[in-house]
Amino acid sequence: MKKIKYWVPLILTAALAVWFLDTLSPPHDTDFAFNTFGQLPLVFNGRLKPMDSLARNSLLEIREKQTLNLEPWKDWNEDPRIISANEWLINAMMNPAVADTWPVFRVDNTDLITLLKLPERNTAQQQEGKHYSWEQIAPSFDLINKENIRVQKNRTGRAKRIRTGC
Repeated sequence: MKKIKYWVPLILTAALAVWFLDTLSPPHDTDFAFNTFGQLPLVFNGRLKPMDSLARNSLLEIREKQTLNLEPWKDWNEDPRIISANEWLINAMMNPAVADTWPVFRVDNTDLITLLKLPERNTAQQQEGKHYSWEQIAPSFDLINKENIRVQKNRTGRAKRIRTGC
């Protein structure tokens, strides 16, 4: 009886450790070798790094996450389609017509959403009000450029006033 009490916790601990370590490995590629693509080396900002690192860090800067939820209007229990950073990068490079429709860019500022005339939260139109696609943002590039010029003029004028003391 003492031997059973000794071995059962060890066996359960070992089984849980094996299960946990198995979940850490990326899922196996089924249609395209996304994981193999992620291992390809490239030089970025003077450093040699794998393509996976570039993809994950780029998504992290744009979206604040290292994966892409293609259906952000769905709750977690509705099983939204989530893709890896490698799949996003491959499609952005090789199939931009599809990648331009994905809600990649996160916009939290409500004033900016209103200025750019981006849609608000509406699950019927498959829009959750925070993430927008390139196609949704691209029509506002002229407006963004005008605002940028206006801000630059204000900054330049203020800098001149500070230097001259006026």
